[in-house]
Amino acid sequence: MVAGIARLALVVSDLHDVSAPIETASREATSVAAIIGAAREALEDLGATNRFDLELSDDAPEVPGDRAALTRAFTHVMRIAAAGAGTEPVDVTVRALHDGDHVRIEVSDNGEPLPRGVAATLFDPFGQPRGRGMIVGAGVSGVVAARVIAAHRGTITADEALPHGLTMTIRLPVAA
Repeated sequence: MVAGIARLALVVSDLHDVSAPIETASREATSVAAIIGAAREALEDLGATNRFDLELSDDAPEVPGDRAALTRAFTHVMRIAAAGAGTEPVDVTVRALHDGDHVRIEVSDNGEPLPRGVAATLFDPFGQPRGRGMIVGAGVSGVVAARVIAAHRGTITADEALPHGLTMTIRLPVAA
């Protein structure tokens, strides 16, 4: 019951985030590892049964931004990856890599491949939601994540990870 209420609250929040301007409360330096860990906890609270493998170094650089908003964006991205299978949970791997003046975060799954052309529209309003194992509200997750990441001067892309799954790559500037 609690997971159902949490899911419904997330859907309402998603709809608000799709229609309203994204505002970030702060631009404080925040740990990428802490953001990703909080996103994993949020997914577990929603009842996700996937295995989340976090490959994060302790010295990963910090990013400037609103920790709550970035956690919400990463929750959405990891949720898209978690929805990548039919009825069986998939493994989701999250890697954070220092890439010059950016942090590159790769979120990959080993689920079913995307239908042709879906990766290009995953973060577009009215793009196609992911796979058979859709989680309620997953259709707007990509849009919300992309908007929050763009508000933090970052980018997000999706590529098929053939023969299985999907890899989403987020690039965010490193905190000064």
